[in-house]
Amino acid sequence: MRPLPARSRFAVAIGAGAVAIGEAGTTRVVSLRLTNMTVDELRTELSAILAAEEEPAANWDVIEFLSQRIYARLADYGTPPGFPREQVMNYLAGFLQRRLDWRFGEEQRKWLRAYLSEV
Repeated sequence: MRPLPARSRFAVAIGAGAVAIGEAGTTRVVSLRLTNMTVDELRTELSAILAAEEEPAANWDVIEFLSQRIYARLADYGTPPGFPREQVMNYLAGFLQRRLDWRFGEEQRKWLRAYLSEV
């Protein structure tokens, strides 16, 4: 499993079947109970991240939050059958690189658009 970037604005804690996600250095925390994701849930979540990235003024704080939330859930339970685990996890972990490297980001978004249109 590839760890999320250390310079992240959000802190993620995983344990006992739950995840706590909060803004680093604050007391604001969102706590979620983890369960297995269905194919439809994962498709919806990935589509939301893709849509947020394709906005003219992408909100990378939101993209980071969504990516980390889904990454944490999948790290515990894995991707649903039929989803390419490695590519999905790399996409979720690569939000900072996509933000900083337009070409890298466009290649990952191109892959995700193609994959989501097939499922």
